[in-house]
Amino acid sequence: MKGDVLLKHRHDGTAKNYQALLISDRTMTMILMTNNKQGNLDAISKALYATLQGKPNKGVKRAFLTDYATQLEKLDGQQALALYEKATTEQADRYDFADETTLNEVGYAYLNKQKFADAITVFTYNTKLFPKSGNMFDSLGEAYYTQGNKAKALENYTIALKLDPSLESAKKMLQELKP
Repeated sequence: MKGDVLLKHRHDGTAKNYQALLISDRTMTMILMTNNKQGNLDAISKALYATLQGKPNKGVKRAFLTDYATQLEKLDGQQALALYEKATTEQADRYDFADETTLNEVGYAYLNKQKFADAITVFTYNTKLFPKSGNMFDSLGEAYYTQGNKAKALENYTIALKLDPSLESAKKMLQELKP
């Protein structure tokens, strides 16, 4: 938002094998849907957006979480990070490691399974990889909040909002958490 004007909107959703992504800005609206969940709608949308804007795109890479989901279920957060680091050196051309989303998806996979410590380990590492991303601190705040650590949640939502004042989720949580 800029004042009362909506500049950009993004919404996504996943259920079973279905995924949907809507991205809208002042120049276009893009809606992607699939019934063959591959975990790479963000990458596809970025490539399409660049093409539609007449800019070069990096192409679409495979989804790290999709390829390693079975293996990651057996690993804790530290082991998942070791696997991630190994893949960044051995398979750098296969996955998009320059994007914060890759590891964030791993953190949410742990969070959705209520493996809070593992999610926090992954999200914390991702904040070190992307220290200027409000979204990464928002994710870490969510993990702490879900775990029940409201003090750490408040700390991370505060950082998230400082880095990205447009994060509505962080604004909402700060209102709830502030004494």
